[in-house]
Amino acid sequence: MTPMMIIIAAVVVLVLLSYVKVKTNNVSNRESSYSNTNRSSNEEVEYIPEELEEHLRTLKRDGRLIQAIKDLRDETGMGLAEAKQFIDDLSV
Repeated sequence: MTPMMIIIAAVVVLVLLSYVKVKTNNVSNRESSYSNTNRSSNEEVEYIPEELEEHLRTLKRDGRLIQAIKDLRDETGMGLAEAKQFIDDLSV
């Protein structure tokens, strides 16, 4: 092998290793994100901060139910059905 072929082979190997590393990080991040936000439907949230509840009430009052559900899920990790039920039951 010529020195040029060795250099090209080394570059190809480095690119492939970088690609594999990025892909495994993406899968790992996706798995940890899923485990943090995936709650069983019968698991209850013990505490919702007062500021968050007031923010959700304001959104509900303004008719922004979807944003309220998104914000609640982001802050608590609730599931979609659970968050929707919480917002539906929230007094304004």
